[in-house]
Amino acid sequence: MERGHYFKFTGALRCGNYSPSSFDATIKLLRPIILEQEDHMYRVNINVVNKISGGPTVGLDCQHCRSQRASGAAPYATTTVICHTWGPSYGKILLQKHVSTHQLKESGMSGKESKDKYTVDQALEVLVKQLVEIKGGLCDGSSSANKSWKDIVIKSKKFGTGVTISNCFWHKCKGMASKFNSDLVDKKIKLKEKDGRKQYENLYPEFDEMGLSGKVVKNHFIHSQKTSDGDPDKMAKTFESLVNHYDETYDYHMQMKTRLALESWLKSQCKDLGKYCQGLVTDLEESFHRVALKYWRKGTTYAFEEYIARRALAALDWNENFGKAEDDESTSQFRTIIGKKFHEFLMERSIGRKAEHQNLYIPKSYGVTDYY
Repeated sequence: MERGHYFKFTGALRCGNYSPSSFDATIKLLRPIILEQEDHMYRVNINVVNKISGGPTVGLDCQHCRSQRASGAAPYATTTVICHTWGPSYGKILLQKHVSTHQLKESGMSGKESKDKYTVDQALEVLVKQLVEIKGGLCDGSSSANKSWKDIVIKSKKFGTGVTISNCFWHKCKGMASKFNSDLVDKKIKLKEKDGRKQYENLYPEFDEMGLSGKVVKNHFIHSQKTSDGDPDKMAKTFESLVNHYDETYDYHMQMKTRLALESWLKSQCKDLGKYCQGLVTDLEESFHRVALKYWRKGTTYAFEEYIARRALAALDWNENFGKAEDDESTSQFRTIIGKKFHEFLMERSIGRKAEHQNLYIPKSYGVTDYY
């Protein structure tokens, strides 16, 4: 699809001397330039982050690239690290780490290993070396990221033992309502004898009578976090008090089996509340993933080298435009002028210009220095 747009664009510019191989040639020419700029961006961002007193909170998340009609695991994966500390460095991308199935096999692996863990390990190893301090981490709640943080960041002892990782509060809340409904509200038992065509009944019918649903429980979990001031014990106490609230609000007390089931379920959700009590979310990472899709399409096959270049373009785009306000009047006027100039250029090309203007500009070749 990108090739088709490319050829239409060059055709509009009357660049008829482009051959079918020119798309690949252009990518090969641009790739080292793009990667050099990406490398420089990471260097600048890390230097800015290293000036934060107490160190930054860094968020990391993995995105997979799957080709159309491909079976099995996605062939490519990328973990992105972004600064979450408010200030000049907020939203800055500190690095990206990529891996392909072919790379894993070349390293003596089977290629079926977790790409999430592989890229997260690589990213954390770089952070431990490059950052002066780290205040904390943030991930979507995956077990691989939590384990990697413990094995690499905490065991390094460079930042002390208090450098813990938080999990995304939104990811925790996302499935809480449906889980409560499936575990308790909608849980059924089989009748000993059929009641007409009815074979099952709710195990805990009181939840429907009280109006206690998964949505109510999720909202109470959010309320518990907001009123806990970052204290996991206070948050757990507030959340578990929901059972007393419903037991005292109604004229009757819940059946013992219903009360015990509710108490047990609420307590089970309070595990590792220290990772959720701050209410941190991986919003920056998810937003960047959306920007990345402008540069590589899901369900489209790319060579790994081209995929890396496209991820680099997405990072440069994000770094340049993140946090900027909507177009004001002056910016809109500027865009109008640029559009007009480009239209004039196209019109002149369609009429024909001097031969020297028909030649393609070929920039010099850049060498790429791997900052890491």
